[in-house]
Order: sequence, then structure tokens, then C-alpha cells
Amino acid sequence: MPERGQRLLGKRMYKQLFFCCILLAPVLVYSADLASPPAAQIQSVSDATDTNAPDSEDGYEQRGYEAYCSRDFDSAVKTFESWTAAEPRNPTACVWLAKALAYQSASKIRGGKSRISMIGEGRHMHELYEKALELDSNHYQARLGKAIYLRMAPAAFGGSKKEAHEIFEQLLKEQPDNPYVLHAYAILLEQENKVDEAISRIQRVIAFSRKHEPDPELRLKLAECYYHVGRMLWEYHKDAVSARPYLEKAATDWDFMPEAAALLGDIARERGENAVAIAWYSRAYKNAEQNNDERTLKVAERALKKYKVNPGQPEMADAKK
Repeated sequence: MPERGQRLLGKRMYKQLFFCCILLAPVLVYSADLASPPAAQIQSVSDATDTNAPDSEDGYEQRGYEAYCSRDFDSAVKTFESWTAAEPRNPTACVWLAKALAYQSASKIRGGKSRISMIGEGRHMHELYEKALELDSNHYQARLGKAIYLRMAPAAFGGSKKEAHEIFEQLLKEQPDNPYVLHAYAILLEQENKVDEAISRIQRVIAFSRKHEPDPELRLKLAECYYHVGRMLWEYHKDAVSARPYLEKAATDWDFMPEAAALLGDIARERGENAVAIAWYSRAYKNAEQNNDERTLKVAERALKKYKVNPGQPEMADAKK
């Protein structure tokens, strides 16, 4: 082939690869939907992850779980990698590693890493869920992981919202109040513009948590639940009165959710409540800085500069007034 033709082919292949990465990037981010299903009453760590799987003899599961719930995802990944190496035929070990990788990757993207650079991790997560299902086709968490992948992946890469629906529905037949399935399914419903149904399902998660004392893992998921309900109520219905309590809960109870504070700033700004907006943007900036969330940091910084406020200064008003 002539040299010019080789160059043109190379450019074309690069563009195709770039396009494929863009398509698959959401799979990586939203894999963090996955979490282990608790039983009707929150049970022990081993019970909550998989009642049929053997316990980790070397304490990998417990150590990894503690790191995961404390948001030390780097340590969690290392621990679960050791577990999968020690017990390569343990499907629960595969799933825990996939979950930890999902949150680790999402954290890196928040910190400024490009989604394209993380596409390998997304592929690895999918492979881990597939391996878990090969070892145990009824594994609850692995089936949930597969449903999330089907929900987000383009059809060209094996995605199927129809099949994702079927899996979510079957999982809910088995565990109707499973908070992790309800949350993941709600994201699919939102994508299909079934917003009120999506809100209703996430509100069921919140109701579940009020009846049963949430364990550390469920508390992580609750932060997302409060945020998403508040976000949908505002974005789709412009219902500030209903949205604010959910967003305030997410912003004040979980400092790793600075996007909730930033959205509260947006709501206050649109309503002409400038002092309140500055307070929430300041909180968003502070929490984003503490959690290495470059994306929200930039949003809050731009908003504060419009008010001619130094982003690093203390909050200027009581955000709840």
C-alpha cells in the first residue's frame, strides 16, 4: 500500500477507536451503580455479599469491604485483586473486584482523568462479571453487573436495554426491596424518560433505609439516591421545594457529594437567592477540593467568580436560610 494510503488508513482507524471509546465510556462511569444486595434485614458482611459463596479464608473480603466502605478504593482494589488471585474460582471475589474498580475509576475521572484513558478498566470490569456468571450463572450481584452493562453499552458492543429490563425485573422478583437494583433500574428508567417512575423507585430505597439501619455500604448508595431524586425533581419538574430537602441531605450528610451542593447553588441562583447560592457554591468548592473532584471544583469556581467571590474563602452565608 502507498505511504499516503497507510497514513489515511491509520487516521481512519484512530477515529474509529476514538469513537468506540466515547461510546463505551458511560459503561465505565455507571458501573459504580453496582453494590452488594442485602437481605430483607441487613445481615453480616458475608451474608450481604453472597450467602452461597465460601468465606475468604485470609480475610480478604472483610478487609476489602472495610476499605471499600471507607472510600479507600485503591486499597480495596489491591485487596480484592489478592482475593481473586488466591481464589480464582470464587465468583463473589470477581464481583467485589469489579465493584471496587468501578468506584476507583469513577474517582479518577472526577479527579481529571479522561474517560478514554480508563476504557481498559471498563472492559476489565465487564470481563469480571462475565467470569463470575460462568462460575455461577445465578450469582445475584454478577447478574446485576451484567444488567448495568447492558443498560449502558451501545448495541454494537452487546448492549441491550430490553435485556437489561428483563434482568432487573427478575432480580426484583427475587428481592423486591433490593436497594441497589432499584437504584440501578431507576437510572435506566430515567434514560427512557420515565422520570416519575425512576423517582418512585429511588424513593423506595430511601424508605427501605428508614426501616432498616443501613450498613456502611448502603450509606454510600444512599448519598447517590438522595442526590438523584433531588436532581430529577429539579431538572425535570423545576420543583425546588421538593428537590431541596433531598439535595441538602446529600450535600450535608456526605461531603463526598459536592455536586449536590453545586446544584443547590444553581437552584438558589435561578431563584435570585444570591447569598444562599454563594454559600452552597462555596461548600461545593470546599468539598470538591477535599475529595479531588476536579469536575465539580471547576463548576463551583466558575459560579463563584460570577459573584466576584474568591473560591477559597469561607462560606459567606448559612446555606439553609
